[in-house]
Amino acid sequence: MNTDQPLPADNLISSFHDSATDSIKVLDVDGIVLSFNPAGYDLMELDSPTEVIGESWLSLWKGDTESLAKTALNSAIHGKSGYFEAKRPTKKGTLKWWQVTVLPLKNSHNDIE
Repeated sequence: MNTDQPLPADNLISSFHDSATDSIKVLDVDGIVLSFNPAGYDLMELDSPTEVIGESWLSLWKGDTESLAKTALNSAIHGKSGYFEAKRPTKKGTLKWWQVTVLPLKNSHNDIE
């Protein structure tokens, strides 16, 4: 099998990521934002995804919401889904209510990446 070719599931994930109307970010196990879908940066009122890519996702959550985000991320790192709801302003200051689900992404060996 040629591992350089995308698998059908990879194409499905990419299509979902690009066409979803929710904010979808891919994080590494340290919580660094690796990718971000177009709807996400529109919802967060960013001028460019580069304002978030490479940054800590946890830094987006302040005060009481930071502990909620840490707990959700920790759940995903340990193979479980994490969820919380919180208010947080966008980059331009619009206060929004966010429903956040953090899911682990596993490779073919069932390891979290």
